[in-house]
Amino acid sequence: MSDFLTTRAQRWSDRMPEEPPRWIDRDDGFNVKFEEEEKLPLEWKRHLSHTGGHDVRVDEYRCTDVDEVVAIKSMDTRNDENIIATLKHEVEMLQRVSHYHSIRVLGSYTQPDVFGIVTQPAATCDLRGYLYDGGSSKTKALVRDFGPRSAALPRFMGCLAHGLQHIHSRKGEMASDGAQLRHRDIKPANILLKGRRVFFADFGISKAYTDTQTGTSGTSLKTQMYASPERVANSYRNTSCDIFSLGCVFAEIFTVYKGSSAQKFLDYRREKSTDREGNFHNTVSEVLQWLEDRAEERCDVQIVRLIRSMMRTNYEDRPSAEQVWKTLTTCTSGSLLYFCGPCCMPLICNDPLLDEDPDTDPSEAKYTLSKSGTIPNDLQFKEQYQAGKGPEVTWIRNLRHWPYATLDVVKSESLYPQARKRIFLNSGNQYGSDRAYNEAEILRQVKHRHIVALRSTYQHPGMLTLHYEPAADYDLRSFLGLVELRMTKLQDLSKDSQLQKDLHLLNESFGCLSAALSTVHQARYDHGEIRPANILVHDNRIFISKFSFGLKFGGSTTSSVYRYISPFGLIDLGNRGSRPSRDLLPPTLDPEVILYKPPEWTNEISEEGQPAADIFSLGCVFIEICRVLTGGRLGEFEEQRATSGRTAYRDTLPRTLELISTFENDTYETKDLFFDMLRRMIDEDPQKRPTAIEVHRTMAECMTREGHQRCGSCLLK
Repeated sequence: MSDFLTTRAQRWSDRMPEEPPRWIDRDDGFNVKFEEEEKLPLEWKRHLSHTGGHDVRVDEYRCTDVDEVVAIKSMDTRNDENIIATLKHEVEMLQRVSHYHSIRVLGSYTQPDVFGIVTQPAATCDLRGYLYDGGSSKTKALVRDFGPRSAALPRFMGCLAHGLQHIHSRKGEMASDGAQLRHRDIKPANILLKGRRVFFADFGISKAYTDTQTGTSGTSLKTQMYASPERVANSYRNTSCDIFSLGCVFAEIFTVYKGSSAQKFLDYRREKSTDREGNFHNTVSEVLQWLEDRAEERCDVQIVRLIRSMMRTNYEDRPSAEQVWKTLTTCTSGSLLYFCGPCCMPLICNDPLLDEDPDTDPSEAKYTLSKSGTIPNDLQFKEQYQAGKGPEVTWIRNLRHWPYATLDVVKSESLYPQARKRIFLNSGNQYGSDRAYNEAEILRQVKHRHIVALRSTYQHPGMLTLHYEPAADYDLRSFLGLVELRMTKLQDLSKDSQLQKDLHLLNESFGCLSAALSTVHQARYDHGEIRPANILVHDNRIFISKFSFGLKFGGSTTSSVYRYISPFGLIDLGNRGSRPSRDLLPPTLDPEVILYKPPEWTNEISEEGQPAADIFSLGCVFIEICRVLTGGRLGEFEEQRATSGRTAYRDTLPRTLELISTFENDTYETKDLFFDMLRRMIDEDPQKRPTAIEVHRTMAECMTREGHQRCGSCLLK
């Protein structure tokens, strides 16, 4: 998380006393030794769970010395010093994990043949019971107090990801091998529920206990259910193993959230797997198909895409826990159901929400405060506000996060919601103001019905803010994912009126987007980052957005900024008055950055706009739109064009050109004209690519095989 953002959960963790509450009237509650006949200062309340037969059990107790209610995990050590030493080490690691969504260790003790770990809270139930046994008294109690599972489960996902990124951020002495700490045994039975909070528990303690008993380091049959392929193979292990396991848990959560049965999901996996066990690592493709069959709206597509990335076979391709969390904070259903609890939603460090009811449990807090103020009618950052002051708006949902900026949707007195971008400034983001001023300058000059409109700008100390319209329903990436899912579910596409509207929009988008880009190029700017994530769909219209990195080209006037690759592996902007140090250039690029870049593109500094590069990138976007319109799946298309493990279009041009010819088998009047233009747009030689005006004029002439236009009502001068 950046220095500018925090969460209520993080604030809670920061305020938590370093020393846990006492469970026993002694100076140190860890490694307390009791003799065999000695009575423990505990009053048994109820049994919570057990694993491994009765060797490992969890019970709720009242501590009679200090009147604390705790959960105690007790294990039969058979008085084996190796087992005891291993468990003590696990407890030491757990002591240092202080997070709102992790159980807290209060102490530990030994008694002949028993090792006990004292923790809080004593949970209502674990996630497995909540998912698999909706009729149990424990689940019914949670539903009665906090609403249906379909409302609670989505928010658990973001909270778990936030908790895991905190765990993975603990390095060095935290892990026995000096690497990042990892959980090692993520599964629903090791996730506890108490009120509206979820807690990571166990942290491989039971597994460490089992391994020490058996002298192995593999996985039990029960643990294999959620284990990553590399862990099952007892090969490479790091934090990405946790990501795979959490993706499996998310698959079960999504299943129940969509109204299906977790047990039926398990039965389905057992039926599809060769070993009949239903382990996730053996049924990844079947799991993803199961999830896709239940996807219905924008957030569903986002969640399935996220789970797909988390369950990738190659561990190097999986996202980090922080990336998972950031993605989930941007997922919102059409009914404004959030996939992250208010405790883990990112807030700027001086957000008034942080001081609203400070004694309220973070999981019970409000997502937003209802406000309705006036947005400044200024597009040049003349309005300045003190920290914590400024236009009063109601936050609606998050859209995107970058290392030094956030994009969300807010509502003010204006008729429509607006997208709000906040750019944070400090020594680590010395060019943030250049990005903001550059984008505002471009959008003041470039206006088109398919380009987002700048509505307001203003300043706070250390922060610049821009407001845009529209606050879009989708980016093109999510929109295409939803359309392709709908197309695969229907045998007769004509029966879905909304799908027909969406297909019509996509058919016209070729002309609409090329017209918008032509307007940008006519103003002597390039865009610099054309890709689906920066193309928006709203109210049956398509828009180009994010002009932060556009540069001037041609003529005597040049930009006061240059474009380069930041240490985060992302495109960034700098002022000509200074240059980035070469040792700051990233060792690797963000895959999304290079995916749509042309062959001539490098990570060297660019001082002048490159319109031909925009044409290549837009051509790649057009190919993906065309692939969906012709009934293909983008995931399959990526696999088909992959060359030597690479999927960037610049690295797969021969294969991409070969595949384009297979998109449509029918012959119709303007088919060759259309596909020839797609090929020209991604020509390896930038000099041979058409201009944006040429692309638009060609698209205006083209029709689909059904007789639909490839362009809307866009006109160019």
